[in-house]
Amino acid sequence: MASKIRLELVTPERLLVSEEVDEVIAPGHEGEFGVLPEHTQYLAILSAGVLRYRKGDEVRKVAVGGGFAEVASDQVVVLADVGKRRRRSTSIARGGPTNGPKKPSRTW
Repeated sequence: MASKIRLELVTPERLLVSEEVDEVIAPGHEGEFGVLPEHTQYLAILSAGVLRYRKGDEVRKVAVGGGFAEVASDQVVVLADVGKRRRRSTSIARGGPTNGPKKPSRTW
């Protein structure tokens, strides 16, 4: 069994994410869905929302404005209409930002 998934997130402007990750949680049209290694293959429509992915204890977030996700057993390819990375990531172990104290901000 594979222990990682290859995540590729592409917008019309550029490749936004290309990483080996442990888990992907995406905003599907019918609700959020999670993908782990060896997941069954499928194609999903994405809604505008936050795509999260986990690398070890760190959770990273990307705002997406809709699109499609193609899921295979060893990779997830996201074709997003719009995408923007969040400035900070969250550590699961510490339960907070990994880049210093939390600041009240709603910017992506």
